[in-house]
Amino acid sequence: MIKLDQLNKYQNVDPSGLRQRLKDLPDQCQSAWEDVRLVNLPPGWKDCDHVVICGMGGSAIVGDLVGDLAALQQTIPVTVVRGFSLPFRLTNKHLVILCSYSGNTAETLALFREANQFESALLVVAGGGELASLANKFGHPFIKVNANCEPRSALGFNLMIVLGALSRLGLININELDVQHALTALREQVMCLCEDVPESKNLAKQLANNLSGRATLIYSGGLLTGMGRRWKTQIHENAKAIAFNETLPELLHNSVESLDALAVNGQNYFVLLMRPHELSSHLIKSYAAIEQLLIRQGVQYQVVLATRDSPLVQILNMVILGDYVSYYMALNREVDPSDTYLIDFGKFLTQGNPPSSD
Repeated sequence: MIKLDQLNKYQNVDPSGLRQRLKDLPDQCQSAWEDVRLVNLPPGWKDCDHVVICGMGGSAIVGDLVGDLAALQQTIPVTVVRGFSLPFRLTNKHLVILCSYSGNTAETLALFREANQFESALLVVAGGGELASLANKFGHPFIKVNANCEPRSALGFNLMIVLGALSRLGLININELDVQHALTALREQVMCLCEDVPESKNLAKQLANNLSGRATLIYSGGLLTGMGRRWKTQIHENAKAIAFNETLPELLHNSVESLDALAVNGQNYFVLLMRPHELSSHLIKSYAAIEQLLIRQGVQYQVVLATRDSPLVQILNMVILGDYVSYYMALNREVDPSDTYLIDFGKFLTQGNPPSSD
């Protein structure tokens, strides 16, 4: 386990330089927001009343985050599909957004072929591959993912493309001022969390030290419901560590009964209570209840409170905080945060071909 302020140790554990790609997230978001303006979106798409976002892994998480934002605004329902088939029949009122970093993800290709049989609107967001070829063949708008990184590190690009497209169609309330304000805040957040900031002043390093060597349980709700999944998967992929995600208020109806077991094995578990800035009156009670139960049962936990700012600022700042936490956890474990050989091998076993990234 290295000390996180020993910067001379970083290169050995992170030879591909993921730390620089974390710093580039604001520029990635800016580039994507500008790119989506150049794409021709049919005017008739403004009449869509249901968004379906299809993808796997790092390409799917954008759907969770967009869905949480749309739910807060109560603008349009968002369904996220991870798998080989759609859960319902599509109509011409559905906008289907298919995301794949490689453009060759087997599940997303299957969903394209199924969705293409209906009269729904289709938008493809990919780095190229077969998905891009199919979009061009059938005349569907295509936006290229211009990011040279791991699929999970392209979240900013995918997120801002989807938000930009929905904003242009009037399906979500995000404008230029919202985005520029959020990106300014994101740049400031990066400067507070990057490796040059000592542990005594760096929340991400502090959290990583609390979590290292333990299984992480992430409790999330409201605007940050999907963010819990993002943090969980980043801990999995970057730190190669154990993490679980439960959501409020659902966990109060089942998972709380495991708190005694957590308390007994306290050195092996740590709870992160992820809380958005604004909560409904119902969720205020849910968060208060779970925190009281954690204290009562003697479970070790820490509240991770979102920035007191706009929803988009909260989302982007929590994304980069989670990315840095998982990155520093990887350094603590002395494992390469970029390498995902088991994911690649799993794709080889299921597809029978050399694996491609999501």
